[in-house]
Amino acid sequence: MNPKELFENLSAMRDSLSAYQNFLETQREQTIKQQFRQFTDSLGISATVEDINSLYGSFDAIVSSLDAEGTSLRDKILSTLESDFITQVLSLKTAARESEMRRMTTELSDFIRKVPATGDDSQFLHNLLATSLDTLAAEASIDRTVGDTYNQAWLSSLKAQAEDIFKNF
Repeated sequence: MNPKELFENLSAMRDSLSAYQNFLETQREQTIKQQFRQFTDSLGISATVEDINSLYGSFDAIVSSLDAEGTSLRDKILSTLESDFITQVLSLKTAARESEMRRMTTELSDFIRKVPATGDDSQFLHNLLATSLDTLAAEASIDRTVGDTYNQAWLSSLKAQAEDIFKNF
């Protein structure tokens, strides 16, 4: 094979690999959106396609921050708790009380654990975040004086509990 043919073959393979990578990313995105639909259905929340697309963008930002180099594990977990995604998800069901917020947080944890990760390190961080949310859901107690709604009070309680747990981490 002459160099020109080799170059053409390598270029064709690169294009094929790029197209396949794009296909896999699209499939991953669709899988996550489907899992999110199932998650919202299990909570009795009707989420529109627009809600799901918006939440996917917020969730993708979390995944990117989890994969970021140079950020401590503590900061990754705390920034996730302060993310738009967590706030939006835990605000989807209005008038939820503490037991319902606890269940939503636990189911959110299950959702995060099941989301297909992009690699072993990402899967480890997804599992760690999910486990942290499980722990927070079990340990947090709502302080009704913080926030106008139970949802806001629950989020504040989760953040305060996380700060306390991870202060020396």
